[in-house]
Amino acid sequence: MYQSAARSTRIHGRVSTAPCPRCARANAAHRTTCLYCGAVMPAPVAPPPPKVVPANIDALVRDAMRGGDVGKLRAALKAQGIEATPRPVVTPPVVTPPVVTRPAVTPPVAPPRAPAPALSPPPAPRPAPPPAATSPAPPSGRSRSEVLDALVLAAERTRVALDLGAALDALALVVAEARTFAEPTPGAAHTAAAHTAAAPTATLTAGPTPDAAPAVPAPVELPPFRFAWMLVVSGVPAAHEVAAGLGLDLVTARQLAYLAGPRVAARSDDAALLESRAGRAREAGLDVRVCARAALAELPPAETLLTVEPDGRWLTCASPVWRDPPEPSTRPAGTPAPTDGVFLLVSGEVEVRDQRGPRDPGRWARSRLTVAGPVAERRVLVVDVHLPDRIVRVVEGIVDLRGDPSHVDGSGRRTLAAWLDAAITRWPDARVEPRRTCAAGAATKLSEDGRQSGSGWPLFEEYSRLARLNAG
Repeated sequence: MYQSAARSTRIHGRVSTAPCPRCARANAAHRTTCLYCGAVMPAPVAPPPPKVVPANIDALVRDAMRGGDVGKLRAALKAQGIEATPRPVVTPPVVTPPVVTRPAVTPPVAPPRAPAPALSPPPAPRPAPPPAATSPAPPSGRSRSEVLDALVLAAERTRVALDLGAALDALALVVAEARTFAEPTPGAAHTAAAHTAAAPTATLTAGPTPDAAPAVPAPVELPPFRFAWMLVVSGVPAAHEVAAGLGLDLVTARQLAYLAGPRVAARSDDAALLESRAGRAREAGLDVRVCARAALAELPPAETLLTVEPDGRWLTCASPVWRDPPEPSTRPAGTPAPTDGVFLLVSGEVEVRDQRGPRDPGRWARSRLTVAGPVAERRVLVVDVHLPDRIVRVVEGIVDLRGDPSHVDGSGRRTLAAWLDAAITRWPDARVEPRRTCAAGAATKLSEDGRQSGSGWPLFEEYSRLARLNAG
């Protein structure tokens, strides 16, 4: 079955091998038993003589690795019968590319062209459309200016509900341009005069001019949360009471307990869920209530207190001057406002932050790692005076208190603080909420030129209106 060991022995380099008679695996020719299955090899040969490594092999290897003479190491190994096996030279086979015979390509023959069709006569010109009829007057009987003013008012309400500032600005620009078309032209005036002469009994009533448009109240800017309901905590509870009543961790409970005045503990679109949490909180002794976000927006917008006259009269304006303080030349004059019936005073400190956008680098300017410019930050002291039908906002740097006895020369902050102390004395029955600092991180906007502006006014707006709801 197996050939003799003499004929089956083959050389692999310098080692001769022989197959095992049981498993047919190659073993060294001098082995007496198979290395794999243990079977007895039929004809083992004499083992090769052992190879002796030179005694100074380490020194020779280190000298060769340091860039010395490699010939000493090679001669020492050759003297002991150890020679390096040269690498086999592999000659790549020569591949002859096949000869590809392409068939001859016959150019296509173009078909004969069909004769050109005869030219048809040009179509007859279409008749001109009839002139458009003059648009009739609105069915409500209002003039165009009145309709446009109503459109502006509806758009302003839409902006308050959906916070569409840019869309409203564009719409106001279009409406202002449309008013110019609503004014009668000389030709239209001549036609109107002719109609008046034909019907002398008709009476023409002039519509309101653009200057006489109704004043649009300033929109209420609240924090940009999408939830419709809030769980509000009032009073001064302990941290463990807040944690047990609302099911919060102790760290969050301490933050809520640290804040004074009404504060929002949770927000959700599910009013029933917040009511269930409020019931458990009331059982734990907390003063909580569930408030709708829409209820805050329905409260009257805040008016800006501009001047306190020496006789005690207040001059206010309906526009939110505190958002973008005007120049002295464009400062509004204001209208008198009542001061009776004050039932709530809410004070706070609003942070306003403005960061300039990155400048375009010049051609030879060095590239910088910064992506934005410097940050300008300021804190503004504010007091909201709540009356039954309005909210009057007193802002540091905007209100002129030089006619008030609490005025302090050279310090608007100390002047406003002294005015608040005098107001507490003047209205002793009014409820006074503690001062709250409103950070600018809750409302950050990015303008088209890369300028980032943040303001804490939405947070103070929410705080002041929550205090008004709690005061009843």
